[in-house]
Amino acid sequence: MKYTYILQCIAVSLLFFNGMSAYSQQTDIGNWFIYFGNQSFDKNWNWHNELQIRNFNFIGDIQQVLVRTGIGYNLTENNNNVLLGYGFIHSERYLPNSEEKASTAEHRIF
Repeated sequence: MKYTYILQCIAVSLLFFNGMSAYSQQTDIGNWFIYFGNQSFDKNWNWHNELQIRNFNFIGDIQQVLVRTGIGYNLTENNNNVLLGYGFIHSERYLPNSEEKASTAEHRIF
């Protein structure tokens, strides 16, 4: 009885770890550089700004660039505010089975 339980545990473990190695991700290093800012003009008004740069590798192989900015108005003293802004998103993705990239650009209002 004890022997079959051990064999079952070994069989399940082998199946589990075999599947994990078959579907593992690449080990390329990528990173995101991110900056968020919020500067006050006065008691009620503020300027939001944001920059995100995402790379496929450590640096230099751009995947996506996000630039967002907006004007905010504080509704209360606790910084509950409304924000009207604009976002620009530039994306570059690799085409399947190729070293070539396809670029897209988005313009968003938020």
